[in-house]
Amino acid sequence: MEAVSYDYLDNVVNIWRFGRKLTKHPYLAYFNIKYFAPPMIKLNFFNRAELKFAFESIGQGQLSPQELKAMYYCLDALVESVGGVLAAARNNEPVVWFDYTVPSIILNAFGVASICTSMVSKTPNYLGADCLIEHFEAAENAGVSSEICSMTRLPLGAVLMNQMPKPVALLTTAQPCDSGRTVSQMLDYLADAPSFVIDSIYDKDEESIGHYSADIMAMIEFLEKILDRKLDWDKLKTHVEELNLFNYYLREVSQMHRAIPSPGLGFIFLESSWPLRLFASGYPSATKFGKTIYDIGKQRITKDLHKRKKEEKIRVMISGAPMYFMDIYLWMQKEFHAYVVADYLVQTANPEIDTSTRESMIRGLAIDNLHLGMLRQSHGPVEFIIEDIENLIDEYSPDCLIFCGNIHCKHKKSVPKIINDTCKKTGVPTLNMSLDLFDPRANSEDTIKKQIKDFFINNGLV
Repeated sequence: MEAVSYDYLDNVVNIWRFGRKLTKHPYLAYFNIKYFAPPMIKLNFFNRAELKFAFESIGQGQLSPQELKAMYYCLDALVESVGGVLAAARNNEPVVWFDYTVPSIILNAFGVASICTSMVSKTPNYLGADCLIEHFEAAENAGVSSEICSMTRLPLGAVLMNQMPKPVALLTTAQPCDSGRTVSQMLDYLADAPSFVIDSIYDKDEESIGHYSADIMAMIEFLEKILDRKLDWDKLKTHVEELNLFNYYLREVSQMHRAIPSPGLGFIFLESSWPLRLFASGYPSATKFGKTIYDIGKQRITKDLHKRKKEEKIRVMISGAPMYFMDIYLWMQKEFHAYVVADYLVQTANPEIDTSTRESMIRGLAIDNLHLGMLRQSHGPVEFIIEDIENLIDEYSPDCLIFCGNIHCKHKKSVPKIINDTCKKTGVPTLNMSLDLFDPRANSEDTIKKQIKDFFINNGLV
């Protein structure tokens, strides 16, 4: 298999570059979007398949100048990461594939170009539904079962269409699900490159963390042999210090959303920080993103409190991964003054990493990784899920909970009942949705929005 063209990734990176250029001057961008977007929306200009998701991703004209400034830093990190991979591939430099469950900060410290295979699950959205479906069909035509999670089928489609640079190594973990493990084996075969798998753990005790840390150390040794270079531990320390700052700002913003009213940063905080955590970990631009939304949050819960009280009418908690082919966060804000205050993926409680020794850094990175959404909830006893829900309800005081149940998550078929029972004890109404988080063929955007609207009405929230 020889990747000769990366048209899709090139186009996505170019869209990010345009967005970065647009948001570099946030006040100018704000007024341009504010005055030019409404007539374009009226003419359905942004409903064109190749523009809709891109417009949604920069806030649909609902973000403030300060939020657009944060978006600039986010896009800068994305361009640096993925643009760097494409440049490396064309210069015949090594590229490593890794799953989102692998601590990418280690690859950044190696100074090797690396691409998160899970990232490819979201990038086709920027080029429209037709591009998304083309990826699915490439995998399905090759015999990949449609029962496998659509998040993992999309990178398979990209590889089969020769849209992924050929790797020198593939890094995965045995978590969080069967689909991920199955597709990792397929990617291993297609990559035709050495691979390393970090083993799964069951608990969060010291023995489990020690086992996970040992596997990360073994992965470093594996990479040193494959890349024929030693890990730069000083560089890793610098990156981890950046990650500590990033985590600090996200922890603080998470805590701010306990306030009533919240700072209302659900869209930019929860939607945009997830990709930064996956493959821009330790980037200065990611830290600047965190600092910017931290400053916005502080302003809103102190000086702008009266304004926020008028805006926030419903506090929403999202359980399960959010939908990736459409936006509901800003739509709920605009239509119902409903703000997402906590969610399944990005709710941040990552502890600070001790950088005093190599061993303490690796142990800290193991714990940091195990706090990722999906990894945090998808191992161990069912009490992990129950405690996660109970703690978030207690801390964030949601008026309702929306569970986005991915139809392909077979290991979570019992979760809606568990969530219903847990929320019933606290009097929090729950909407359990069964849908495909990535594949627009399986869902109607209008139907999903109607479900949410009816849920709000039936529970007296609007």
